[in-house]
Amino acid sequence: MLCDICKKNEAVIHIQEISAAGKKIINLCNECAEKHPHGVDSMLNLDNLKFEDVLEKIQKISAEFIKSKSTVANSSVCPQCGWDLKKMEENQGLLGCSQCYKTFDDIIQKAIVNIHRSRIHTGKRPGKNRQEPPEIRREKLRKLESELQTAVQTEEYERAAIIRDEIASLKKSRTKRSGK
Repeated sequence: MLCDICKKNEAVIHIQEISAAGKKIINLCNECAEKHPHGVDSMLNLDNLKFEDVLEKIQKISAEFIKSKSTVANSSVCPQCGWDLKKMEENQGLLGCSQCYKTFDDIIQKAIVNIHRSRIHTGKRPGKNRQEPPEIRREKLRKLESELQTAVQTEEYERAAIIRDEIASLKKSRTKRSGK
């Protein structure tokens, strides 16, 4: 994508403003961004925002991010096998030993949430024991009870009756499984 000002160089800075009037996008090369920072302000109608300040803030945030990432990478080393984050990345997320799970626990938990959107497994279970884990059943029960209260408050009695039956069914299946 070419720079919107010089129409010669490759654009490396992309600014997007969304307002009631619509969306405005400007693409700039480094040279034009340095030469025309006030022109960019006027093109985007940025009254109180200085382009130099935006660039400086982006540079500071980038530097802090890189510094924090390298600090985490340097500080997290498994005491048993000596693996660090770099070694784990090189081995596509594999860990060196059982102690690595404790050492990198916070990183592993964040990765699991990023990948699966939850820390609780909600997929199929192998074999005959395909019942839902208790924490998922409890969460469903809480959600249904909340929906029931809302339905009663909004006087949606047919919907409330259906939800009530679902709750009773869920509680009944839970007591059968536990032998109560």
